Amino acid sequence: MNKRITPILIALLAIASMARGATDYGLTIAGVNITSANYNNIGHNGVSFDPTTATLTLSYVNLSTEGQEDQYGDPLPAIEFSSTYFHKFRVKLIGTNYLWGSNAAFRLKDNALV
Repeated sequence: MNKRITPILIALLAIASMARGATDYGLTIAGVNITSANYNNIGHNGVSFDPTTATLTLSYVNLSTEGQEDQYGDPLPAIEFSSTYFHKFRVKLIGTNYLWGSNAAFRLKDNALV
């Protein structure tokens, strides 16, 4: 029994240390913080982020957060930029993209520039 628990425990500790060490890029897509651990699998078709150039690419995206709130009870924007890691972001648009937020499609925080 103990031999089975040890590999599972090691795996869980490795996952926890990876998550703890993830870099927050200051970008939120529909309430999901984009980090070094998840930037290549954001979970929305047509949305990608390149941390080497701080470029958010939207390719034929239909994204809505209408009626949703963040953890503070504020309306949730579709995309939020903060200058916690990058000071300037680029947005590359491919095709027609539709973004709806509860209060705004984009929100800039902490002097972020787009």
